[in-house]
Amino acid sequence: REEKTYSINNLPPDRPGSLLSVWSLIKQATRILQHCAKVRLSLSHNYRVCCWKMVPEINTRNILPVLLEDSLIPSVGRFLAYSDDKVHAVFLDGVTLTLNWNLSSSIEKRQVNQGLNLGWCRLTFPDGQDQLIQIEHPGAYERYVATVTSWCRRLTQSSSRQVPTHPSSTLEENWSVASELEKIQKFNLLLENSGVLNQTSNKTNEQCSSETLLEEVDEKRVSVALKKTSEILQDIDFLLSNSKK
Repeated sequence: REEKTYSINNLPPDRPGSLLSVWSLIKQATRILQHCAKVRLSLSHNYRVCCWKMVPEINTRNILPVLLEDSLIPSVGRFLAYSDDKVHAVFLDGVTLTLNWNLSSSIEKRQVNQGLNLGWCRLTFPDGQDQLIQIEHPGAYERYVATVTSWCRRLTQSSSRQVPTHPSSTLEENWSVASELEKIQKFNLLLENSGVLNQTSNKTNEQCSSETLLEEVDEKRVSVALKKTSEILQDIDFLLSNSKK
């Protein structure tokens, strides 16, 4: 088994008597790929609908996708992005460019064309002629390609930032207050239904009653001690008075 890589722009000539024409095979494959790319870059938005996938008795009319972004850039043109990842740009000089760009791609990717899901774009000129251009090698049409891809990258980044990873302080405070209130409500509900409050109240009552008993006992002891002290003082006074006589 032998594998070889050929360049489309520099194909080897056919060998006389060879049963296989590499030049013809690669040219046919290139035309098929270009046709598929043109279909995907067309404005019909129905390149996914195939004749062999159509189910009878089902309405297969074309439904246009949702327009996600419509930007009018001064001195440049109008750029449109659709929900089927198709981007269409109309420049002021009459040139239009169409490409497929994944608007949901993450901004954390470090690729230059991070959302690009097709390596080709379609240029349509004012005279109606169109041409497929490689994104990475646009050649003389680099100005158009670079402008559109730059707009797509900005759009992807802005759409990613619309989903905040860290909520603002106000939202966080409101969320914290609501969360704490909910916790308190749940805690109170659990206490009411678990009977812990009744047990606690009973224990509190028992503790209060025991403390009351202790206080009463202490008061009795103090009163007894004071009474004895008073009797002793009276005896001392009586003895002193008798000794003076």
